[in-house]
Amino acid sequence: MRFAMSTRPAGSASDKISARGGTAVSGSDTLALSLAAACIGLLVCLALWLINIRYRQAYQPNDNDVTALADALLLLPGARWQDWFTQGHTHFFDAYPEWPWGLTPFARPAFQFLIYLAHFLFGQNWTAYLVINYAAIGGVAAAAFAIARRALGLANGPALIATALVVVSPALVRRARSFLRRLRRQLCDRRIRLFVRCRRDRQ
Repeated sequence: MRFAMSTRPAGSASDKISARGGTAVSGSDTLALSLAAACIGLLVCLALWLINIRYRQAYQPNDNDVTALADALLLLPGARWQDWFTQGHTHFFDAYPEWPWGLTPFARPAFQFLIYLAHFLFGQNWTAYLVINYAAIGGVAAAAFAIARRALGLANGPALIATALVVVSPALVRRARSFLRRLRRQLCDRRIRLFVRCRRDRQ
């Protein structure tokens, strides 16, 4: 008993695409989508940089920022880059070396390496390191746009709306609100110090 053999190779790319109900994407379309996603990420990063100008004027690293910078820049005595992998953030919440808490084994070696590379550009301009956060949010926006266009098959308009919804998601908005609260406190502290200084000068 013979079976008819198909001339099309089994499991070809066209079969897989048609089975998924999608369409083939050319190299030029991929390049255009990559450029569009990169532009969106850059615009989001630039917008955050402009929106947070006043915040950066009053910015001072808090305890979490100082810990992240110290671990990534290897400022502690005996610190080595291997600690990014072997220890991670095990001592992140240790206020004093004599009182180790060891609360989290969480590790972010790529993030710490990025901060280490950034110090060659920013040096001790701690405010400039905030651009890493802005770039991360811009990367999330770029990825959201690419997923909306490629995986979900949305047009440019709906894809931009989906990207905007991701950017203003509760996780990012809550982070922005914490920035604003810290900015308000720091501005109040500056005004109080300025008021006290003016009173002393008048006396």
